[in-house]
Amino acid sequence: MALYTNDRDVLETLLYRRLKTLWHTCTDTLSIFSKHRASTEFCGQQVWEALLTAFPLNHKRMQTVLLAREFSSLMAWKTTPRPMSIAISAMSATLWKC
Repeated sequence: MALYTNDRDVLETLLYRRLKTLWHTCTDTLSIFSKHRASTEFCGQQVWEALLTAFPLNHKRMQTVLLAREFSSLMAWKTTPRPMSIAISAMSATLWKC
C-alpha cells in the first residue's frame, strides 16, 4: 500500500465493496460490515482482518465450504471420467497435506 498512498482511500473502498458483495449472503458477516463502514479509514483492511479473525481458513466450516465450491466447479467441467478422477485424487492429496 505504500506505493498507493495517494489513492489508498479509493483502493480501501473498492476492497471493502468487493468483500461486501462477495460475503453478502453470509448473515454471520452482517455485524462485521455494520461495525466497519465504507466511510471508515482503512475500511477494506479492517473488514479483511475481521473476516479472517471470524472465519479463519483452518476453521472446519470454512474448509467444508471451500471444498464444496471446488468440487462443484470440478464437476461442472465437461471431461471424461478418467481425467476427473485424476483431478479429484490430486485435490484430495493436496487437502490431506493441509
